[in-house]
Amino acid sequence: MKPMKEFREQLYLGAGAPANRVLEHSCGHVVAPDCVLPIALTAGPTGLALDLTHGKRDSLHMVEEVGRVLYNLSCVVPAGIVVFLPSYHHSQLFLSMLRTRGFLAKIAAKKKVLEEPREASAVAALLSDYSAAIRRAEAASGGCTGAMLFCVVGGKMSEGINFSDSLGRCVVMVGMPFPNTQSIELKERMKHLDTTRSGASQQTKNCGERSGGAEYYHNLCFRAVNQSIGRAIRHREDYACMLLLDQRYSRRSSISALPAWISRSLIVAEKYHVAHAAVAKFFARHKRNRKQ
Repeated sequence: MKPMKEFREQLYLGAGAPANRVLEHSCGHVVAPDCVLPIALTAGPTGLALDLTHGKRDSLHMVEEVGRVLYNLSCVVPAGIVVFLPSYHHSQLFLSMLRTRGFLAKIAAKKKVLEEPREASAVAALLSDYSAAIRRAEAASGGCTGAMLFCVVGGKMSEGINFSDSLGRCVVMVGMPFPNTQSIELKERMKHLDTTRSGASQQTKNCGERSGGAEYYHNLCFRAVNQSIGRAIRHREDYACMLLLDQRYSRRSSISALPAWISRSLIVAEKYHVAHAAVAKFFARHKRNRKQ
C-alpha cells in the first residue's frame, strides 16, 4: 500500500542494492475511473480555508465550516456517508461542538447520525443500525435519505470493515491523521531513521527531501488515509466519492502519496461550489444509469 518509498529505501537501497535494480509496478483498481470521485477540498462554503492542523482544527469557526460541508453533503449524497476523524479525543470534542451549534440536528433531518463506539462489543449492533437506517431510507421516499456514520482513523471502523455499495457512497476524511509526536516509540523510530538514512540513501536523496524520520511520519499518516478511504470501493460495480477536507491535501507531496486510482481522478477544489457541483453531478449521473 502506498506510500512505498520508505520500504524501497530501507529494504533494498539501504542494504546496498543499486537504484536501477529496484523496480516498482502498481496495478490499477477494478473500478472504472468514472465510478470514483475524489476531491481535495481546500475551502468551505463561506470561503474559509480548511486549515485542520492540530492547533486550528478545534476552533469554533473551523468546526462550523466543516459542519456546513457535512450538512450540504447530507443533502446531495444518497444512502450512507462515512466520516473519518483523526482521533477519539478530537472526535468527542468535534461532535460535541457540532451538536451544540445545531449542525447534528440539521444533518439528522436528512441522515440518521451514528458514532463509532469505544467498546468493541458494540460495533456489530452499530453496523446493524447503520445498515437498517440506509435500507429504510432506500425503501421510502422523501424524509430521511440514509445515515451518516462518524468514525475514527485507526479505530474499529477504518480497517477490516467494508462500506460497499449503499453503505459508503461518500467517505469524508476530516484533516490529516498524523500520529502523536509525543509517543516515545515514534520519537525513537524517527531518530533511528534520521541516522540510518543519512548514510544509506545518498544515492537517491535530493535537495529539499524529507529526512528518514519525517518521511516515515508522513507515510504513517497517508497509509491511514488510504486504508480508510479505500473502505468504500469494494467491487467493480461499486461507486463512491471521497472528500479530503484540508488544504494540505492539495500539496504535490500529498497527492503523490495517494493510490494511483485515486490521484489520477483527483479534483483539487479551491472553491467550495466546484466540489459541491461535482458531487451533485456525480450522483445524478449514477442515478440515471441505474434507471436505464
